[in-house]
Parts: sequence; structure tokens; C-alpha cells
Amino acid sequence: MLTTRFEELRMSEDENFDSFITKLSDIVNSFHALGEPISNLKVCRKVLRSLPERFRAKVVAIEESDKVDDILFEELVGKLQTFELNHLSKKPTLKPNKSIAFKSSREESSVTQASADNLDEEELDFFAKKFRKIC
Repeated sequence: MLTTRFEELRMSEDENFDSFITKLSDIVNSFHALGEPISNLKVCRKVLRSLPERFRAKVVAIEESDKVDDILFEELVGKLQTFELNHLSKKPTLKPNKSIAFKSSREESSVTQASADNLDEEELDFFAKKFRKIC
């Protein structure tokens, strides 16, 4: 039964890497408790083949740059955790809101003489400098 759980374990597309590793570690620790330890190589290969598509680039990089036979489980987990953190931090969560700040209508973009009269010299200089930096 434990062997079946080990072989069938896969990380789902919406699952967190840490929760997957926790499940895998529980199974591996159960094997150790029963006196049937699993080799480091077998666990590392299991991790690499059980990851979803979003990890595919990192898996290929690990397989090509490192000798998978020599990599330690802890080292592999560290590399994949780092990849997941970097991958998640690059997702554009604020992009839709940023574009709203740059939308303007014709009426809002033109400054009338009346509104320019309300601004003092310092404010006009400040806006002029900012405008020159942007352009």
C-alpha cells in the first residue's frame, strides 16, 4: 500500500511545492520506519517526474546541468523551492491596475488657463521637470 502511494503521488497544477514535498517526505519516512529505506536517487527521480508543467523548464535545466545521480534530496528541494518562489513573484498581479493610471481623456489631459493660474510657480516647475524626465 505504501509503495502504491509513493508511485501514484503527483503534484497537481494548483498545489504548492511545499505541500507536495511534505506528502512525499511522509511516505519516505514511513518506509524508513518500516526498515525499508528508499534511496536518495529514487526519491529525486520521483520528484522530477512528478512535477507539473510549470516546473518543466527547471527540471530540464537540473537534468542537463547536474548529474541527477549525485544530487542530494535537500539540494533538489532547495532548487525547486527557489524556482517556485521566483516563478510566483514574476506573476503580474498589479498589471491591470497600473494601466488605469495611464488612461486619460482629452478633457482631462488639456490644462486650461484657469487651472494653470491656480498653480503657483513651484508646482509648475515641479511638473515641468517631471514631464521632461518622462519625455
